[in-house]
Amino acid sequence: MKKIWLIILVGTVASFAKGALESSHVQNGILGDTKETQAVRLSSFCLDLDGNILACDEKSSCIRVISPDNKLLALWKLDFAPQAIEQRDDGVTIVAGPDIVALLDKQGKTIASGGLKEEASRSRWQLPKSLQNKKNYASTAVAWSGDDIFVCARANTGYTAYRLDKDLKAAKPIITGLRGCCGQMDLTAKDGTIYVAANCRFEVRKFDRDGKMIGKFGKKGRGKDDYFVGCCEPKNVCFGADGSLYVSESDQPSIHRFSPDGTFLGRVGMVEGIRGCVRVTVDVSKDGSRVYMLDPGKNVIRVLERKG
Repeated sequence: MKKIWLIILVGTVASFAKGALESSHVQNGILGDTKETQAVRLSSFCLDLDGNILACDEKSSCIRVISPDNKLLALWKLDFAPQAIEQRDDGVTIVAGPDIVALLDKQGKTIASGGLKEEASRSRWQLPKSLQNKKNYASTAVAWSGDDIFVCARANTGYTAYRLDKDLKAAKPIITGLRGCCGQMDLTAKDGTIYVAANCRFEVRKFDRDGKMIGKFGKKGRGKDDYFVGCCEPKNVCFGADGSLYVSESDQPSIHRFSPDGTFLGRVGMVEGIRGCVRVTVDVSKDGSRVYMLDPGKNVIRVLERKG
């Protein structure tokens, strides 16, 4: 009788483990690994409206436009080091680097630029102490919602999120005192709400456009959902065309999907080959069939494709 119960128990555990590891996508391919497409230091990327990859080469001060089949389509030269990137639905690309934010047209030409520190010092808001007297500080994320542009910047161990208008004017610190590990603090925005990957809290935190926290979700542990596992997760966030939030972590490394209210919708997939507490920028094709994750150790982009 004991043997029978043992067999049932083992079978149940095996089934549970299999269910916990189920995912909608499987790793299948690499982008940005050829002589023409590979960056010297791949800091971030995003997808454009046509599904091409806009890859930031921080070391070479340029953006490579790469097709889904890994062909170099264009090379946009910049006069600063790009560290974070996002494209609006009007085709204008937002790029941020140390002390600078720029808007690029569809050909990669700069049409507007601004400095966070300069703009903030002109406003009635006082620049956070973590950024005072700092000649350069890194930009870790950019996002947009409506006419608002949001930029997250780092100095020492603190992070501040700014809100700018659509022309990169009137910069205003709206979220201060953010804490992140290993130089990571990502955010995205949708319908006037900012979603921050608060990796020291094992949460995604939600803020309104003025910086008031209005919600949070996430947990640490190895349960059925098996997400946010490691020393400091999640690392990166983005929205899919279906309105779901894709959340990536580097310790496993993996990608999970949530509704905007924080309901867990399932695992997208696991990624092999990425190591350490690192940035794992994530983006997804319009039809959801392909999901992309940054591999900063090898300066490439990992591709996951929908099963079946």
